[in-house]
Amino acid sequence: MNKSNELLIGTQDGELLIFKSFRNQNNVQLWRRALGLGFITAIAVGPVAVNTNEPRPIICVANAEGAIHLFLLRSAGQRSRVRSAGGTLHSGNRND
Repeated sequence: MNKSNELLIGTQDGELLIFKSFRNQNNVQLWRRALGLGFITAIAVGPVAVNTNEPRPIICVANAEGAIHLFLLRSAGQRSRVRSAGGTLHSGNRND
């Protein structure tokens, strides 16, 4: 996540959708999508622990079954995958 606007949406079908505005506020696109997360009940973004050296925020997704999925997005220059405790994250384009 950076200084642009992002919107995270969790669905009952187990999808985490991350929308991001590019260039201007009227150009909002699906940026990342995670699948197979269970019925999502909560999403939090930020540092998981105090005094961590990780500069990137961690996305924490909880589901109705009690599972917690943690996502750490890679920087823009790297391949669009994440390290996750579960689920699969894809970039917004259909070819990924």
